[in-house]
Amino acid sequence: MALTLRKSYTYILSLLSGIAVLSLLSSVLFQVHLGKPMDLYHVLDLSFYHLVPIILWVLVLIPLLHHLTLRFPVSGRDLKNLLVHVLISLALAPIIRTIAITLDFWVKSNIGMIDVPVLPLVYDVRWVILGSLPKAFFEYWLVAALLSYWHTTHTKTESGPVKHLILSSSSGSDIVPLGDILWIEADGNYVMIHTTNQAIRSRKTFKNLWLELTTNFIQVHRSKIINREAVSSLRHWRNGEYLITLVNGAYVTSTRTFLPNVRKLTV
Repeated sequence: MALTLRKSYTYILSLLSGIAVLSLLSSVLFQVHLGKPMDLYHVLDLSFYHLVPIILWVLVLIPLLHHLTLRFPVSGRDLKNLLVHVLISLALAPIIRTIAITLDFWVKSNIGMIDVPVLPLVYDVRWVILGSLPKAFFEYWLVAALLSYWHTTHTKTESGPVKHLILSSSSGSDIVPLGDILWIEADGNYVMIHTTNQAIRSRKTFKNLWLELTTNFIQVHRSKIINREAVSSLRHWRNGEYLITLVNGAYVTSTRTFLPNVRKLTV
């Protein structure tokens, strides 16, 4: 698949950097409007406030949202996923802003711009943190929406249809046509690919392999992916879980978390 975490960085960091620069420019103009001096030192002071939080996005937030949106894509048709992101964004927003401002003060302290303890200073600006929560909400939902869009479009179409996988195994490399794959399951740090005539244990991770598959494959379990064309029957088992029988007689169980994906098998 074309979408990788590195490529996500390229798009999202460009966007977040643009927002940060515009916010910085707005702050500078506002300070000038109030008649306050805007020399290089004061511009640098404001720059840290707006630009340092990008470090937090690079190290933590983009990878976190990358994985969250893989499992819970933002979609107006899936209220459960939207509720998950509402709860996560409500919890993360104050944490994001507190850490960002703490990081801002820490950098300034280490380069000699301030000479007071960082933590008491963070407490003193608690109302500034509270006032900046809408910005944190906006950035969270913007990034989550963009990642969800790329997961559902670019990952399936940029490189054209994939017809086979090249898998490294203990015996060498195997070229496996996608049509021969029945289901895939995680096996520790490896994956087990079950085909019509064999099972191949590959060194690829479950996540990376999932990103290489076409839309014919759907995830029905935290550690299982099935080929929808290999499904023979579908039977409700318990509490939103299903027993999925494949064309070779093997069966795979789904979990309630992936019930929306399982329902696609009946369409």
